Amino acid sequence: IGSFFMEKYWFQRDENLDKDVEEFDLVCMGGNSHPDKTTFLNTYDSYWEDYYEHFRWHVRFAEEFPQYKVAIKHHSNNLGDPYEDDILKNSNVIVANKASSSYVMAFKAKCVTTWCSTMGVELLGHGVNVLFADPGRRNISFLPDSGILDDWRPTTYDEFKIKALKIINEKIIIAKSEREKYCLESSRCSMLIKEELSKYIE
Repeated sequence: IGSFFMEKYWFQRDENLDKDVEEFDLVCMGGNSHPDKTTFLNTYDSYWEDYYEHFRWHVRFAEEFPQYKVAIKHHSNNLGDPYEDDILKNSNVIVANKASSSYVMAFKAKCVTTWCSTMGVELLGHGVNVLFADPGRRNISFLPDSGILDDWRPTTYDEFKIKALKIINEKIIIAKSEREKYCLESSRCSMLIKEELSKYIE
């Protein structure tokens, strides 16, 4: 149906603030997972092992390709995670400013990655190339198992690397007809819903 969040934080944003948002070759839109505080996300046996492995993929990619700026971007209300901090310390991965707009950062980036953020689906619907890093293809916390995201869902590091390099270097264009199966264009999301619902009000 579109995205209320994208309507507000991308289409209705103050574009004058865009210049203050950093630009990266590859940026991972991190979630708010924390093994001691968000246990409801732990939906299968190797959840945390896979979750932290996806960060290791980014560290490995940044070390293998130091010419690219690689970052992790969390929500402004992120709880912090000492396990993640330990993986990222002394690496080439930049921890982006949490207060910056995630949408602006995503649209500026050449490639966006995520563990399972629904923002990734919104972005695909608006032509942004997104990879759902899913070690072992076991992540069933939020990702659908219908196959709709398979082209964007690398399950090994080598597959992740190949897809990320292709996106960064070739700038894949997602056809409009393809985008709409993920998320409808969202600039008027709330109004379109209102207009549709109003048909049923006497």
